[in-house]
Amino acid sequence: MDNTRHKARRQPTMPASLSEARAQRALYAMAQAQAELHETGDVRSDILDWAMADLSSAMRRCQLYMKEANQ
Repeated sequence: MDNTRHKARRQPTMPASLSEARAQRALYAMAQAQAELHETGDVRSDILDWAMADLSSAMRRCQLYMKEANQ
């Protein structure tokens, strides 16, 4: 059997400082998206509520990642 076609295990290639910068940019983008959702406050929509909840949980995870990276 030919084993040359198997992918190698994924290895982190960027330094921690770059990944922290990417997480910070992601947090900024999510904060902008959250602000846009706040602008639609008069609209009653389950989808917008779900999006806000998803954004909140994603932001929480990014903040936890950055806290762990700084320790």
